Amino acid sequence: MKHKLLVLAVILLGGCNTTEQTSQQLFDNTLDNELTKAVAAQDYRLYATSGRRVLIPGLNNEEMAVGKQRCGIKFMKDVGDVIKSASQRELRKETVRYMTSYNLRMVKLCKSK
Repeated sequence: MKHKLLVLAVILLGGCNTTEQTSQQLFDNTLDNELTKAVAAQDYRLYATSGRRVLIPGLNNEEMAVGKQRCGIKFMKDVGDVIKSASQRELRKETVRYMTSYNLRMVKLCKSK
């Protein structure tokens, strides 16, 4: 019985790891595809949040000023500062994580153009 539980635990934990890797691969592929399309269209704008204060995830205040001026910005849909539920909070965290990754890579491309 202990052996069966151990095997089951290894399978489940291994399955979680595979899911995380697949999720990360999907994240990376989506990011790569969007960056490729943006560069092909010569669209070097950075993602920003809308709300009481415009933020560009991944950039500090000084970098935001340069990024706005040099690259431009585009607002990510539905990423304001009003959160009504826990599921919205989790979705916003994932969206901001994506925006941060995108902006960090795009700002380098924008500066090198």
